[in-house]
Amino acid sequence: MSSQHLEEAISDVLRTQVAPAKKAPVVNVRPSRTSATTDEWNAETPRLPERIQGGLRALIQEVEQQARDWQSLVRLSEQQRLHLEAAEQEQDRLYEKLNELVPRAQESGRALKAIVEKTKAGDVSSSLTAQFMAAEEAFAELAKLSEDILANLLWTRATWEQYARSVVKAHMMRESVR
Repeated sequence: MSSQHLEEAISDVLRTQVAPAKKAPVVNVRPSRTSATTDEWNAETPRLPERIQGGLRALIQEVEQQARDWQSLVRLSEQQRLHLEAAEQEQDRLYEKLNELVPRAQESGRALKAIVEKTKAGDVSSSLTAQFMAAEEAFAELAKLSEDILANLLWTRATWEQYARSVVKAHMMRESVR
């Protein structure tokens, strides 16, 4: 929409819908002499403000800026929603992996304990070194996964905090329009 059309549209809206906080003189429009009396006509006639601060151009620029702000907020919210969904999907994947690794690590620990007890009793037929290496590998995987879960937790938290700030900003913008 061109600036001229926008100015005309805003002028039309101002003529038909805007009533200022202080009383402004009634715009004298020739009332219809049908069923309404002059007093009824004047009571229903919208009042124009005496002055529009900065003129119509300033009003148009302000409205255009507000539209850009809302569009930016919509894009930002969409991006944050996608980041949040990705963080949550990664969290689900990590917890599934945790559910797989914990039983393996526990079994490896139990097997190591059993071999150590056998060795203490004098049975050295089992490969103690191989079992230690298997337990070490299982717990190293668990430790790595723990780091990944912590990183994901921090990512999810940061994403939620950004999203919450955007929601607060949108709420403030909406309240300023009301």
